[in-house]
Amino acid sequence: MLEEIQSLIASGVPPTAKAFNAHGYKRFVEYITGKRTLESAIEQMKLANVTVVIITHRMGALAATDKIAIMEGGGVVAFGESEEIFERHLSRPQVASQIEVPEGSAAAGGAPARPGLP
Repeated sequence: MLEEIQSLIASGVPPTAKAFNAHGYKRFVEYITGKRTLESAIEQMKLANVTVVIITHRMGALAATDKIAIMEGGGVVAFGESEEIFERHLSRPQVASQIEVPEGSAAAGGAPARPGLP
């Protein structure tokens, strides 16, 4: 979705276009135009009960996730709750040192991202 929005804006569609008011689009437009961080955009979509799928090599992006799938060789080698995957697969020092947990997030011991979630 992010690439789609970037492409539309690059082709001349103004960031204020009515189509960008749909779920998810508005938060990504705010990110692209510098009004919001990517982490904040993702968190706001989650609060609005929008499902967000992140495909990344950036370990820092994992701090905002509820579930993680680890892929290797074209297949899923691990899938589950973020906390479990961190403990079992991502707790190696070289991996853990790449993860930047936003202050106040549930992963940093703050309030849950959504009420009722650990």
